[in-house]
Amino acid sequence: MGNWLRSVLVFFSMNFVCATHAEDITALVTGATSAYFTPAEKERFTEASDRFKKYEIPKSIEINAVNWLDNEHLVFSSRKYPGWEAKRDEMSRVITYNIKTGAITDSGYRGIAMCLNHIGDLLLAQSDRESRPEVRLAEYQWFAGKWGEALEPIHYPKYSSIANHLCRLLPEGDPIFAVPPEKQPPGFAHVMPLLPEHGALETTVIRNKQGQTQDQLKLIKPNGERLLISNRGLNDFYFIYLPWKDAYLETEVTPDIPRLFFPSGEVSSPIVPALFKAWYMAIDGRATGYVTRVGMLWGVQQHDYFWRKQGIYLQTQKGLLRIESGRHEGPIKISPDGCMVQARVTRDNSFKPAMRAAIRLVINVCKETEQ
Repeated sequence: MGNWLRSVLVFFSMNFVCATHAEDITALVTGATSAYFTPAEKERFTEASDRFKKYEIPKSIEINAVNWLDNEHLVFSSRKYPGWEAKRDEMSRVITYNIKTGAITDSGYRGIAMCLNHIGDLLLAQSDRESRPEVRLAEYQWFAGKWGEALEPIHYPKYSSIANHLCRLLPEGDPIFAVPPEKQPPGFAHVMPLLPEHGALETTVIRNKQGQTQDQLKLIKPNGERLLISNRGLNDFYFIYLPWKDAYLETEVTPDIPRLFFPSGEVSSPIVPALFKAWYMAIDGRATGYVTRVGMLWGVQQHDYFWRKQGIYLQTQKGLLRIESGRHEGPIKISPDGCMVQARVTRDNSFKPAMRAAIRLVINVCKETEQ
């Protein structure tokens, strides 16, 4: 046995549950370098591409931003759809699209709908140069307000990001990782505001008794009380609120593990399927974790040679299902009720120069099709 394989198996034996047999681990790791699914890999999931109802969004709709309005309607910023096409210096139209009927309605808004949350907060960016790739976020005019109402202009703070659950711009905050803990002034922290009734999450850096730097993540309750909930700081790259679960998801890409934060201060993480751990260790395959009403959803992205193992996988109580074979691009967006999964995917080998064009799908993971 080679040193590489031996070290990988040691890692697996330390991190996998006891019920996983050593011979199964060996088969997963060694077989991971195959361009095709091995028998050991096939035992770990079920092909279920036709099990759930899918809606394909017509390619005739040119889309540059996607949000959920409710459980049946998507909101697109579009530069082209049947009956209309934007001129070069014309802004996109913000339209609604009924996933079941295909009906398109012009909302009257113009520009890029950067964010729309579960309570109708809308963040809109406008520029008559939006069709040109050199437009920077700071060059847009920004507007905020409630969906269906007039929007108010807002200032774009330099070095800010979008808080998806609030649909507002947040300044970068204190550079807590650039200043040694002993030199940080009182109150130095990175703060992520939650919904007003939930408070905020605060990340700070300290030196522990061993002299090592360590993150501290605290929940600041609406009454000001601070509750230490983790020794790992918050990754706010794609941080979203799940209204159907009343929890916040910190989306992560394996080997990092997603976390759910509850208003009570409880923190939970899913068990990453052994198959995805093997793919990461052996071929640097990555899986991005999301949460649906029926289980964890994993968007698996593989490198060129291993494209056949890509796809969208649903982790349920009955096992791991591959519900879509395409490689997803960008974040997967889940409807407010946790059932509808919207993704942009490319099937077959997306690395070929003459690759098949990407398609946009909505998958209802809460309702299986009649067999």
